[in-house]
Amino acid sequence: MTAKEDLVEPTVSNGQQTTTDTIDQQQTPLDYQTSITIENESEEGEVEITYDENGEPKFPLDDLLKLEEQVSRVRWIVPVLPDGELIKCLRTAVCFAREKVDTKSESCQRFIRDSLVTSFTKIFCDEAVGGWKNDIYIAIYNNAMLFIQLCAFKIDDDCFPLLDVLSFVMNPTGRYHQANHNRTSLYHLKNDVEPYAAAMEYRFPQRESWTKASKKQREKLLELIRRLAEDDKEGLMANKVLELLWNISHDKLFPNEIIDQALAAHLKILDYSCLPEKEKTKLSWIDRMMEEVKQDQHVIISLKQMREICTQFSDHAYMHNMSRISYPLNRISLIDRLEDKHKITRVITENLCHYMENTRNCREETKKILPPEDYYPDGRFNHNQQINERLVFLKFILKEGRMNLCFDFTKMLWITLAEQPVYPSDREQCFRWFAEIIDEVGFDFKTGKDFFQNHFMKLEPHLLTDLGMNCFDRFFKSVNAQLNKFLPKRRSMRLINDEDLVGIEYLWKLILNGSDIVANRGIQLIKEVYTNISPSLKNDIKRIHQTFLSECFKRLRVVYDKIKSKTTQATHQQIINSLIRILVVLREYLAECDYSYHKDRHSLPISRAFRGRPVILVFRVNTGQNRQIDDYENPSHLNETWGHIRRMIYNRYKTIYGILELYGNNTLIYPEDDNKTLAQTDGRDRIAITVRWVQQTAHNVSSDESSSSGSEMNNNISSSVSSVHHTRILDPIDLHTESALPSVIFSQKHEYYQFLIELSDMGCKENNIRLRDTARQILDLVPVDPHANATFINCIASSKPNSDENMTRLKNYYFPSSPTQMLYNLKTTLVLLVPAILSNDSNEIESIYVRFLNTGGLVCLLSILTQKQIVDQCDMKTRKSIYLIIFNIIKRVLVILGFYQLKMSNAPIDNDPLDQILSSMSTVTVGENHTPIPLEKKIALLLFKHMNDFPIPKNSFLQYNHIMDFIRLIWC
Repeated sequence: MTAKEDLVEPTVSNGQQTTTDTIDQQQTPLDYQTSITIENESEEGEVEITYDENGEPKFPLDDLLKLEEQVSRVRWIVPVLPDGELIKCLRTAVCFAREKVDTKSESCQRFIRDSLVTSFTKIFCDEAVGGWKNDIYIAIYNNAMLFIQLCAFKIDDDCFPLLDVLSFVMNPTGRYHQANHNRTSLYHLKNDVEPYAAAMEYRFPQRESWTKASKKQREKLLELIRRLAEDDKEGLMANKVLELLWNISHDKLFPNEIIDQALAAHLKILDYSCLPEKEKTKLSWIDRMMEEVKQDQHVIISLKQMREICTQFSDHAYMHNMSRISYPLNRISLIDRLEDKHKITRVITENLCHYMENTRNCREETKKILPPEDYYPDGRFNHNQQINERLVFLKFILKEGRMNLCFDFTKMLWITLAEQPVYPSDREQCFRWFAEIIDEVGFDFKTGKDFFQNHFMKLEPHLLTDLGMNCFDRFFKSVNAQLNKFLPKRRSMRLINDEDLVGIEYLWKLILNGSDIVANRGIQLIKEVYTNISPSLKNDIKRIHQTFLSECFKRLRVVYDKIKSKTTQATHQQIINSLIRILVVLREYLAECDYSYHKDRHSLPISRAFRGRPVILVFRVNTGQNRQIDDYENPSHLNETWGHIRRMIYNRYKTIYGILELYGNNTLIYPEDDNKTLAQTDGRDRIAITVRWVQQTAHNVSSDESSSSGSEMNNNISSSVSSVHHTRILDPIDLHTESALPSVIFSQKHEYYQFLIELSDMGCKENNIRLRDTARQILDLVPVDPHANATFINCIASSKPNSDENMTRLKNYYFPSSPTQMLYNLKTTLVLLVPAILSNDSNEIESIYVRFLNTGGLVCLLSILTQKQIVDQCDMKTRKSIYLIIFNIIKRVLVILGFYQLKMSNAPIDNDPLDQILSSMSTVTVGENHTPIPLEKKIALLLFKHMNDFPIPKNSFLQYNHIMDFIRLIWC
């Protein structure tokens, strides 16, 4: 056979594939022409190793040089025939490698590093492969077999060139294999790898070479044997490799990195192998791993591997009437099989409990306490991993198998991890796992309820953490929802549908006795429950709020009474903390209910019932009619609500053109925010308000949309909601609905106010800022105490002007022994004298001012400022608050007296200095003979008119000592 007959080219210029019959007539491109010399095949002979004078084994250098010359040509030639240079060099290299002398020959190393790589790259990867004759494929196959033997002998060494070549020699998608696959030849490097498999079986597990190899080297070796196994259709290689990899994973001397790589290869072989009974192979491995778990051997590795194998099965369920003969096993059926055959949930639960028991015993015996992250019971996985992997696998089985954990196993897990943990982190893992189970799997009704009541709620509150509160939250809502006590609402909110909630008493225990984190979470949860009431209970809303308020104060009284008994300092502090936490519940509850109420209020919270700091509203109104723009300014104050501003604009223009939209400093003010004050949204001195009317849409609002919480409405606002709100702008205040607000219900109980004042005073006495401030914050959230309001009116309503009896009553009112009561009475006075909203009839407030000044009210306020002993019992913050309120009142009263004295001296009442002072305050104008004037001027005129009937005490006017005291206070 001549070389000419075997000259091969890949393609011709017109793109057609050439055949062996047309080789002589066609000229091939220089870069692709391949010339392979084929001689008569000869039997492979043994190579006898000889050494030179330097003791270096002799390599066939002439053959190597000729091979290098042939493969480096432009029209390259790879001599693959039985007596060619390539196979000669390969035989010598195999012989050298077998005797472990290859590294002593520089020529041998040069061959492996250069010529071998170049030769095999060309004969396996070049485009010319497709045009070669069948006997060439046979020759290449024989060379490849020798190469694989070389790889087997060199597997202990760090020989990257061999691994690189092996990666494409064993790649079934390579050009050689694809071309060979289309022929009738059985010369495929797939099933004929038994020699390499045998060599690998004995040499691959050697630890020394593995542990010394780099990560990349190990990955290449694993990739090699994985491909060998994946392409094995008979099962010989695949099973050997699977067994080998599994044995590696059990070797205690291998590091985790090697084991992880081996297990990953193990999974890929099971997933991508060509075995005809791949499903059966996977099941046999799962059964084998289950047996190891039952024997408590290599548990974590087995569980992790089983979970990954299970994910290789489809998670799609088949119809019940489908035959399993035609369809592969799916994941649910697989887990059912594991439960039926192995009782897998029982095995895993008992295994975890057994592990925990062994760990407790070990800890007691050794008396050595290591951190859980440093305790490795099996030398490979630490304590946290031991628990986590078992729990992760159990959740996987429950979730993917669509099963519920029975009560007995639930109880076992809870006891071993939550009630009898070895480390606190065990309980944390337990909390996290149970919360995930409720979210992702769930419990059946009886199991969930019984476990929650009989086990979870028996856990001492101080043992719960943030994760524990997550878990409690899930159980609390889940159990009560199953009992139809909760109804689902978007964003996982719940609406109360029954007051008798399972776990509510335990929730109070957590609030009172848990850590600060747990208590805060509990407070938010109880607020969520009682501020989201089902529409089905709309007729009982007022009663429910009354009951909850009563419950809060009942608990406050029980805790407060414990203070009277003698206790240790720590116990006393715990009692104070419990008081504060109940007060925080009350504060958050009242604030949330008020925030969610979007209608106008008749009974305002005291904190915004008086006129706040003055601001200027700069309006730009687009009326929508011929694009007219109306610009004007209007004085206002920070306690003004956006709803009141919206109505003021509507009353000014009285248009029905469309929907009214407000923009405060370019930010859209949603109708749901109409109950917010300017201070809550924008505290600047000048607020630019853009007003426009937009066309109404035809879209209707559903009941769900109209009853959404404030935060949801802000995110899902629509013009239809604005439309509904627009029609309610001029609606009268809904007193019936407002009466069901907790803050309004609160205002009907004078004893509630008094108790909070008492608690605030206790905070002052014990220098407990939180107790003092929390009690006062609640007082700020509710309307003025009707009793305090009536007491003030009675003090100034005497029919005897300037009587000592009036002054005595006022002094009793303003100079009580309680610092908080003094502060509260002054706030009440501020609300009555400077209300946030003035009714159309100003006669009532004018009368209050006249009687207040006549009975010596200003004298009392000046006394508080100037007589230090009156506020001696007050702490510094209380004293400052008192002074600020008094200054807020007397600056208006002094302006009134200034106008009054002008009138007394027959001077014009219009006075520039006083008018400038007045303009800096948030005042209102009232009608006087159809001419609006500031309220303060009208009161001054009224005082002058009735100066004989209601004279003002002389000491109400500023004296020298008053001025000096003012300067001193301002300077401080």
